[in-house]
Amino acid sequence: GAIRDCMAEIRRLRCDELLQVALTEQHKPVLAICVGMQALMSHSEENGGVDCLNVIPGTVRHFGHPLQDADGQRLKVPHMGW
Repeated sequence: GAIRDCMAEIRRLRCDELLQVALTEQHKPVLAICVGMQALMSHSEENGGVDCLNVIPGTVRHFGHPLQDADGQRLKVPHMGW
């Protein structure tokens, strides 16, 4: 995904407020995959930092490499690492 471009297009089309109302006030169901899930968060660190829709409080962060559990075992990460 490219969250900066995604959010720019959502805002250009003036869909940001419509999406926020539909998802938070009207409780419309949504299936968000990859960049769509990032867009629902408050902020993403991808592309140097992007403010998102703030439907789900939180920040999308890069996992870093290698990602390890508390015992030092390497964990599998999604393809993109976000």
